[in-house]
Amino acid sequence: FLMTPLPLFLNLVGKTVLIVGGGSVGKRRYDKLLRTGAYIRLVDPAPVPVWFDSTQGEWIEARFSEEHLHGVALVLACAPTQVNQEITSCALLHGLWVNNCSDPDQGNTIFPASGERGLVHLAVSTDRASPRISVALKDRFLASLDEEFLAKLETVKQLRERFIQ
Repeated sequence: FLMTPLPLFLNLVGKTVLIVGGGSVGKRRYDKLLRTGAYIRLVDPAPVPVWFDSTQGEWIEARFSEEHLHGVALVLACAPTQVNQEITSCALLHGLWVNNCSDPDQGNTIFPASGERGLVHLAVSTDRASPRISVALKDRFLASLDEEFLAKLETVKQLRERFIQ
C-alpha cells in the first residue's frame, strides 16, 4: 500500500522489540536498537551468536511463530522474503508496527538512513528511491556540523532546561 510517512522518533526504553532473523540485516537492526534501551527479542533457528548480548534481551532459537509477537511494540522482519511476508501479515493483524526488510511496502514502517552527532539526531529518507543517496545526504549533513555549533547547541539545551524548570 502507498503511504506518506510521518517522520518521528520512538522512545523504546523498556519496550520489547522483536527481530526475526539474525543474519546481516537483523544484526544491523539489532546494533541500532542496542542504544535505545529496548528489550530485544531475536528469533532465529540458528544458535545464539557471540555478538548477541543477553543482558539486552533474549535469543530464541526457533522459527517464527505468532506467540513471539506477545507483548512487543515493534516488529522487524529480517528473515528470507517468504518468512517476512508471514511475519508482516501476522503483525499487522495484531495491530503492531512492523518493518519488512525485504519489501518495505508490505509493512507500516520504514527504516531511514539515520545517525547522530552530539545532540543532533537525523533521519533521512528518499521514499525508497535510493537508500544510498539517503545515506550520502545523512553523512554530508552530519559532517557539516562543526564542534562550535555542537557546543552552542549544548548551551542552548542547558538554558532551555533551566527556563522550563
